[in-house]
Amino acid sequence: MELDVGGYVCNHLFYTARHVIDSFHLPTQCGFVHVPLCTEQVETDTQAIGTLPRAKLVEAIECCIRVVRADMLSRRV
Repeated sequence: MELDVGGYVCNHLFYTARHVIDSFHLPTQCGFVHVPLCTEQVETDTQAIGTLPRAKLVEAIECCIRVVRADMLSRRV
């Protein structure tokens, strides 16, 4: 878990969503992807800590979409 305010908000959002889904026995899947700033968005190297280059972010998001899509297709009856 992250120890900053942003990390707290992200974790709280995810765990609250999971709690609601579990409490109401909803047939819903839930995930959360934290997307950091692009390295290209910051001005100095010290601000770049915790960032990723745009190309890596695109690659990661495309991977997430492929995984979700494959899962959805595998659940079709």
